[in-house]
Amino acid sequence: MPAIAAIILAAGASRRAGTTKLVAPIDGVPMVARVVQTAIESKAEPVIVVVGHDSLRVSETYAHFEVITVLSSQWSEGMSRSLAAGLGEVPPDHDGTLVLLADMPYVRVSTLDALIDAFDPTRYQAVQPVYRGKPGNPVLLGRALFAQAATQDGDQGARALLAGLGDRLLRIEVEDPGVLRDIDTAEDLANA
Repeated sequence: MPAIAAIILAAGASRRAGTTKLVAPIDGVPMVARVVQTAIESKAEPVIVVVGHDSLRVSETYAHFEVITVLSSQWSEGMSRSLAAGLGEVPPDHDGTLVLLADMPYVRVSTLDALIDAFDPTRYQAVQPVYRGKPGNPVLLGRALFAQAATQDGDQGARALLAGLGDRLLRIEVEDPGVLRDIDTAEDLANA
């Protein structure tokens, strides 16, 4: 089985929510801590959390977990800079990494494991979950994409990378609506 890490992108300023949404409770647990726990319970190892805005407050919510925390000094330049910071911490003997978004607290452990189980680094460069025909997150990026991912700019994450992969991108159907559900606004938070 390939060795896969997990990177959780938790550096953004939550501007649309009007508050540091990642510390907001979801079913009694801070949002980012829920995502960290899901990653820890999966087959991914190690778990790397990239923080930026309000980093101390965010990292305190998951301090009881054994993870690697990385401070992205360029977090305000967009998600791509935070991804680059996380990629730098993936052990060199690993075949890839899951890229999780800290504002998607409903993704299931079974989905993370399904992405890892489906990944064959000799055939694919990435794996993406699909729920009812719609592609979602998190995405598994193979090591072959790390250099390209680390040089992206802006707030696009892995989307631009996946667009050009053709048959080197494996999409797998999952029974997990959480791959499409992110929490961006104050209304999303209230509904969560």
